[in-house]
Parts: sequence; C-alpha cells; structure tokens
Amino acid sequence: MTARRTARARGRIATGRRGFALPLVVLLAFVASLALVVLLERRAVSQRIAARQIAQYSGHHRAAGIKEMINRWLSTTRNRVGESISAGGHAFSMELPSGEVIEVSFADGQGAAMIDDSAVSGDRRDLIRAMRDYLQSLPPILTDGATRSVGPAEISLQVAPAIVIEALVVATVEPQRVPRAVEAILTRRNAGLLQRDRLPEALTDAGLNEDERDELLSMLVESPTLWRVQADVVDRSGRIVSRSVGLMEWSVESRSDAFNQSGPFLTWDEVPVDMLGFERPASGVPSSPQGSVR
Repeated sequence: MTARRTARARGRIATGRRGFALPLVVLLAFVASLALVVLLERRAVSQRIAARQIAQYSGHHRAAGIKEMINRWLSTTRNRVGESISAGGHAFSMELPSGEVIEVSFADGQGAAMIDDSAVSGDRRDLIRAMRDYLQSLPPILTDGATRSVGPAEISLQVAPAIVIEALVVATVEPQRVPRAVEAILTRRNAGLLQRDRLPEALTDAGLNEDERDELLSMLVESPTLWRVQADVVDRSGRIVSRSVGLMEWSVESRSDAFNQSGPFLTWDEVPVDMLGFERPASGVPSSPQGSVR
C-alpha cells in the first residue's frame, strides 16, 4: 500500500515537472528565434550601409571623372563650343572599357530667374528681390523650374519661360505698362522674330520709358554663360543606367583649370534611374524620353 502511494506521488511529481518544462522550452525557442531575427536584421542593415557607402564612393569618383572629361573636351574645342554642339545639344560621346558609353549634352541653363541676391548689390539686388517676391506669390505649379540659386543674374532671352519674362517686366516696368511689354517680347519670340538689337524699338513702341527699357534690357542676354550639362551612361542595349546633371558657368573667355576637377561646375547631381521619365527639364529645353540617348 505504502509503496503504491509512493509510486503514484512520484508519478504526479514527474508529470508536473514535464508540464513545467514544456513552456520553458517554448520560451527559450522564442528567445532564440528573436535573437536570430535581430542578428539577421543587424546584418542586413550593415550590408545596406556598406552598399550605400560603396555607391557614394563610386558615384563621387565617377562624377569627378565625368567632370574632368568635360573640362578636357572644353579645352580641346578652342572656344568653338557653339560649333561643337549639335542642334539637339549633343556634345560628345566616350566609350568605356566595359562597353558602356557616356553621352554628354549641353543646353542653355540661364533661362530660370536667379533668386539668390547675396552676390549682388544696389539696384540689381532690388530687381532680383522683386522678381523673387513675384514668383513666390504665384502657385508653385506655375513656377516649377523657373528659379535657380547659382549663376549670373542675367536671363537668357531665347529660353526663359514666359513666367520669368513676366516677373522681369513686373520688376522693372510700371504696372500699367506690364501687359504690353510682356506681349511685345513673347509675341516676337514665339514668331521667331526676337532679336536683341530690335528689342529696344519694340519696348519703346510698347510704351516703356528709357530707364525702364534700359534696366529690362540689362537683364537679358542672347548668348548664355550658364549651361546645363547632362551626362548619360548607356549600356550596350541602349538603356540609360545612370544620369548626372549639373550647371556650369562657361564663356568664350573661360579657361579650364587642370588642377581643379570640378572646373567651372556650380552644381552636380545624380538623377535616380527610376526618375528618368519624370525629370524636370531645363528652362526652355524639352526632356528626353526615358531610355533614349540624346
């Protein structure tokens, strides 16, 4: 009797111990799984950081190489850049050992209104501020791509968006004469008849006085010194795998500096590949379709 009771008691104790061990095993398995997930996540984060650093390093050196290549090309054109660029803006191509091709194109980058007045003073600063205030008072959808923060204050007459021409006229002309002055410029430009040497007469006919006319004309140029440079890396199938866009200040009087890889570049940015079809075009320059080479 006593032996049977002892055996039953021992059985109950063993069963209780087994019942306690099962949750403990489940808890340990959960902790081990959680630790494994954390370790894998940390490893993935480390890999992403390393990949980002490698991409930044490669992008920096690729950009430096492209800019140096463009500076060398400028030095070989011997101040004949205008004659060296095709009607579509294509400047030159270079094939890489990998089989990829770098396509470089130039476009007038001086059509947007300068909004940074830190480098100017006097009447020119007041004019820039007046243009900036007018453009900022408009809905953003009307001024997208119409402003810039680098380059000269002057505006390219042939490629400036209509809203920029309007802002310039508003900043220099009395309100009652603004509509006729804007119409005088845009009508002639749209008809292909706009020449700067004929513009003073057109503005006088629009009712502008001499001071208004001279101030407006001082802000308009026919030959830009600010250029939008685009460099596309194209693979063997013709697909664009990389696009870089920058603004550079260059004129006939400019000289490339062999010791400065940035040269005359004021900005240089990488355009994400997935955004190539939606990239905002430069002022007055139509965008190229995705996947094509200009």
